Amino acid sequence: MITSSPTNAARTEHRLACATFSSAFGAELLKLRRQRPTWVLVVIGVLLLGLAMLILADDPAVAFNQPQLRASSVFQLLDVLQFIFAAGAGLILLTTTARLVGMEYSLGTIRVILARGTGRIQLLLAKLASAMVLALGLLIGYWLLAAIGTGILVLHQTGSLMPLTELRTVVWGNLASSVLSCAISAGSCVVVGVAISTLARSVAGGLLVSVLFFPIDNALVLIFAQLHRIAAPGPWGLASGLLLGPSLNHLPTLLASGRVVPAGALPAPVVHLPLGVTLLVVFGWVVALTGLAAVSVARRDVLA
Repeated sequence: MITSSPTNAARTEHRLACATFSSAFGAELLKLRRQRPTWVLVVIGVLLLGLAMLILADDPAVAFNQPQLRASSVFQLLDVLQFIFAAGAGLILLTTTARLVGMEYSLGTIRVILARGTGRIQLLLAKLASAMVLALGLLIGYWLLAAIGTGILVLHQTGSLMPLTELRTVVWGNLASSVLSCAISAGSCVVVGVAISTLARSVAGGLLVSVLFFPIDNALVLIFAQLHRIAAPGPWGLASGLLLGPSLNHLPTLLASGRVVPAGALPAPVVHLPLGVTLLVVFGWVVALTGLAAVSVARRDVLA
């Protein structure tokens, strides 16, 4: 009768433990914490946020010491804060997820991970989940710092926090919509970074394409806008509404309640689709990119 030795049993038990999703998720979180470039970018982002709040403290459009301008001052702050988060957190998430996924292929560690029993789809989901945790941390941390900065700004201008307690309900509704639009943008950046890096299968390729994805996406809407003017009526206006980047750019305007959001620095679709359709476009991109990454991981050989 053949019995397994305690050593073999321990190895089998360790391999099964390594194959669980929770252990794979924990390992990905550990990798994220050890990425120094990510923390450098976070520190730079915090410094830029502080600089922006200093500039806004002396901006005539942000005047909490004038009661008739308090609501518009909050709206001005929200527009600036949304833009900073979209640019800063987007860059952090795209580069971090590109490294998180690409380094497995560049270093060859994915063969070790799969040899220990972790499934390919399981590994992909673990990376997605850990990157989403990072996105959530950035979102909470950013708006917490923004709230502290806003409080300091109001104290600087009025000497009291009372102006914030006297704001109308519509202002708080717009704050919630701003946070929601930032959350959708952050989640989309995570999916883009993971999907592109899974297809590129290298750190360099994943970083390059991930960082260029939204600039190219936003440039396309400018091309479609010109074609729409030249060849109108045509499909170009509708096509601009099916792009991910411009849809995310226009989302804060669609979510805003009771006010008109001024045109920002980022291009919006030529044809402004309703909120439900825009959310469907974003959701479609997320599902398509996730599915493409899953198919690539499941069907392509590790060594390919």
